[in-house]
Amino acid sequence: MMKKNIFAIALLCMLFSSIAMYGQEKKPRFSPEKYKAHMEKFIGEKAGFTTEEAQKFFPIYHKLRSEQRTINKEITQLKRRCKEEVQDENAYQKILDKIGELKIKSAQLDNEYYKLMYKAISAEKVFKALNAEDRFHRNMVRTFNRPNGPRKSK
Repeated sequence: MMKKNIFAIALLCMLFSSIAMYGQEKKPRFSPEKYKAHMEKFIGEKAGFTTEEAQKFFPIYHKLRSEQRTINKEITQLKRRCKEEVQDENAYQKILDKIGELKIKSAQLDNEYYKLMYKAISAEKVFKALNAEDRFHRNMVRTFNRPNGPRKSK
């Protein structure tokens, strides 16, 4: 009799937990493609791009950001390696020097690619696009800092 009661209680617990799990909403996975499309739409609208301008601007823009992502990953790896390994003062200086060089390289890329951008479209629209990019990222941070997470798209 005792075994039957324990079995029944265990069965009810499993049933209720499966019902509770079924009722929970699954969080949508992050989609880089959707993020990129959303960002391009936002930037294009705020900068006032025509279709032709967007087709000229975004390949240059994405190449710049891709190269800068590579640099930022390298900086992150240097910082992690520094944390994980026992370092002396000299090693810290070398790592900081390398990080400084990488940040200069990133700034130089900005300069090179900005010139390519405003050869493709007007400097005014490049400026507006870069400001729109900043606003887009601020909006994304605000969205994800909400107590209930991002709003659902309607």
